[in-house]
Amino acid sequence: MTSATSLFIGNVAKDNDGGALYAEDDVKISYANLFLNTAYEDGGAIFCKNAFLDNCVCEDNSASGATFSQCEGGGLYAKDDVYLYKNCLFHFNSAEYGAGIECGCAYIYDISVEFIVNEAHVGQMGAVYYRDESSGIEKSFWTQEDIRGSIGFRNSNLTYWGGYVSFK
Repeated sequence: MTSATSLFIGNVAKDNDGGALYAEDDVKISYANLFLNTAYEDGGAIFCKNAFLDNCVCEDNSASGATFSQCEGGGLYAKDDVYLYKNCLFHFNSAEYGAGIECGCAYIYDISVEFIVNEAHVGQMGAVYYRDESSGIEKSFWTQEDIRGSIGFRNSNLTYWGGYVSFK
């Protein structure tokens, strides 16, 4: 699925995944705003296989309401990988795990990607939580309030700065 110049506000998936958008395949989204969407299970705004995002704002979305082991990916849940290009903002999203994003692995290609005040209710995966499927080991990206978790990106340029991710 490809989407350009879109606005998704206040959508709800009551007993399922993907508050604004549910796709079994890959999604390519450019110039989209996703605000105040809710999924009862995973992917407050988006649920998909792989996600390719460019110039997107994902704000105030939540994955909440199901059992504790669900409710993952407040802004975005990808079964596989997430590719973030320029101007991707994840602000004020919430979920049990991976409040901003939950995915197989996340790749960031530009310094204009921000994760600000995303809240994981479990407490250790506020910005991004990714699963390392190849080894079966789960790793977590640190929260914005608590730096106890481990870095979950394959990029040595990431650093923690003032509550969000930035580059050195």
